[in-house]
Amino acid sequence: MSSKQAKVVGLVRFRMGDGPMCKVPRGSVEVTLAANDATLSWDAGDSKQSAAIPMHEFNRMVREHAIVMG
Repeated sequence: MSSKQAKVVGLVRFRMGDGPMCKVPRGSVEVTLAANDATLSWDAGDSKQSAAIPMHEFNRMVREHAIVMG
């Protein structure tokens, strides 16, 4: 797995388990790429949050410029 820096600049949503869709806040994130998914991690005040997003959804968000790598 490799980690890269990125910036969320548009609507990035993920589902927490079987629950509702949640938004990743705009700003800097660390992206860890695996074979099937991308995990986005970010600071949320005094805690660290993360979201696993299926690779096809992650790639779509990059193509649509909701996530900017680098």
